[in-house]
Amino acid sequence: MNASPETRRARNQAGSVLLISVLTLAIIAMGLGGYLVIIGNQNRSVLRSMQWNAAIPLAEAGVEEALAQLNNRNITNFTGWSLTNGLRRMQRTVGNGIFIVTLDTNLSTSPVILATGYAPEPSNAGMVGGLNQVYLQRTIRVTTQQNNLFARGMVSKSDINWTGNIFTDSFDSLDPNYSTAGRYDAAKARDNGSIGANSGNLNLGGGKVYGSASTGPTGSLNNGTVGTAAWVNDGANSGTVQAGRYNNDMNLEFPDVTEPFTGGYFAPIPGTVSQTNIITSTNNVSSWLVPVTTNTVTGIWTTNLASYPIGSPYVLSNKVVTVKGNKSTTNTFFSATNWIAAAYSYTTNVALQIYDYVLDTGNYQLSALSLSGQAKVLVRGDAILYIKGSFSMAGQSQIEIAAGASLKVYVKDSVSLQGNGIMNANIGALKFGLYGLPTCTSISLGGNASFTGTIYAPQAAFSAGGGGNNQYDCVGAVIANSISMNGHFSFHYDEALGRSGPGQGFVITSWNEL
Repeated sequence: MNASPETRRARNQAGSVLLISVLTLAIIAMGLGGYLVIIGNQNRSVLRSMQWNAAIPLAEAGVEEALAQLNNRNITNFTGWSLTNGLRRMQRTVGNGIFIVTLDTNLSTSPVILATGYAPEPSNAGMVGGLNQVYLQRTIRVTTQQNNLFARGMVSKSDINWTGNIFTDSFDSLDPNYSTAGRYDAAKARDNGSIGANSGNLNLGGGKVYGSASTGPTGSLNNGTVGTAAWVNDGANSGTVQAGRYNNDMNLEFPDVTEPFTGGYFAPIPGTVSQTNIITSTNNVSSWLVPVTTNTVTGIWTTNLASYPIGSPYVLSNKVVTVKGNKSTTNTFFSATNWIAAAYSYTTNVALQIYDYVLDTGNYQLSALSLSGQAKVLVRGDAILYIKGSFSMAGQSQIEIAAGASLKVYVKDSVSLQGNGIMNANIGALKFGLYGLPTCTSISLGGNASFTGTIYAPQAAFSAGGGGNNQYDCVGAVIANSISMNGHFSFHYDEALGRSGPGQGFVITSWNEL
C-alpha cells in the first residue's frame, strides 16, 4: 500500500534530519580528534621542554660535584672518580636523570669542568636504565681558578681611614729582582700596592698608594694620591688619582674563621736552644788585604779557620764579608763591599738561648698569650697555635720563625702588638698568618712594633699607630672589618701572597653551554 504524500514528506524530513545529525556529529568528532591531537602534541612538547630544561640542573649538579671535589678534597684525593684519558670522571643518578662530569686537573691552578646532564625523553620516561632509554642532554663547560685570600694588600669590609704620613707599596718576596733575600727592599719596591673598602669609603688623609684602590658601588675615595710610582712621586699629582687606578665595583665575601682544631693538641712549653754566633776580634792574627780602589773585590783569607757556611754574611767593622769558597783550606775566598784593608780574625761563640715557648710541627693551644720584656717564642716546624683568649706582645718580645718553618695563630679574643716587639723577625709573610675568630673584634699594632705576615680577621677593627720602624712597620697583607692607621706608618704588600698565599678554594671564571 502506497504511503500518502504527507507520510512520504515526513519520512523525507526525518531522513534529512538524521543525515544532518550524522554529518554534524562526524564534523564535531573530526574537530575534537584534531583538537585532541593538537593538545597531545602540545602536551608532549611541554613535557619535552620540561625535560630539556631539567637537563641543565643535572649538569649544574655535576659542576657542584666537581667544585666540592676541588675545594674539599683538593686535587690529590679522587675517591670515587675514574681516570680516563688523563681526565677524572664521575657519574651519578639523580632522580630519573643522570649527570656525567669530567675534571681536567692538568693545570692545577685552573682546572676545567665539563658536565653533561641527561633527562629522560617523556615518551619513555618510565624506562630509566633500560636498553631503549632515550635521554635529552645538555653540556656545560666551566673554567676555574684558585681564589687567593690575599689577592689585595689591604682590604676592609667597611672603611679604611688614614691619618698622617701613611703610604703603601709592594714587593715580591719570591722574586730577587723585587726583594732582597725575600725581604722588602725600598730600592726594589714596586707599585702594585692594592687597597679596598668593600662596603665603605677610602679616607686616605693625604696618604699615598703606590698601586690601585677599590670600593663598592656606594663607596668613595677621598684625599689621597693613587697611581704608579712616577705618578705618586710627581708633586704636581698630589691628592689625585691616576686614570685606571681606581674602580668602584668591589664585591667580596668574607667567610668566618673557624676553630683550627677541637682536640689532639699540645700545650707549648719553654725550651733551651744551643746557638752558634760568629763574632769578630782585632787580634791581627790574619790579614785581609783589599784594594780600596774598587767597590766589590775578592781576596784570600790567609789562616785556616773552622768551617763556616759558604754564602753566609759576616759583619766586620760594619762592612759585610760573604764566604765565597771552601774554608777547609788556607786559600779561602771571600768578597767584600766598600771595605778598607785591615786585620781581623774570626772566633765563634756558642750560647744557650732560653725561649718562653718552643713550637715544633703540630697543633698547640693556650688559654691566653702575653709576651713582654725580652720574652721570645721560637717556631722550628709547621705549627698551629690556637689562643682561646687574648694575645698581646710588648717590650722587646719576639716571635722567631726558623728557616723552613711556619706559624698560624688563631685568636678568639683581642690582639695587641705594642712596644718594640717584632712578630716574625726572620721569615717573609708567607710563613706567618694571624687569624681572628668571629669573637676577635680588635687588633692593634702600636709603638715601634712591626709585623711581617698576614692578618685575616673579618670581624675585627684593625688599628696601627706610631711607626718608628720606617721600613718594616707592616709587611704582608691585612683583611679586617675596618682599618685605621695614623702617624708615620708604612705598609708593604707582598705580591707573592696573591700567587702562593692561602686560598679560599676554586671559583668559577667562565660558564658556557656547549
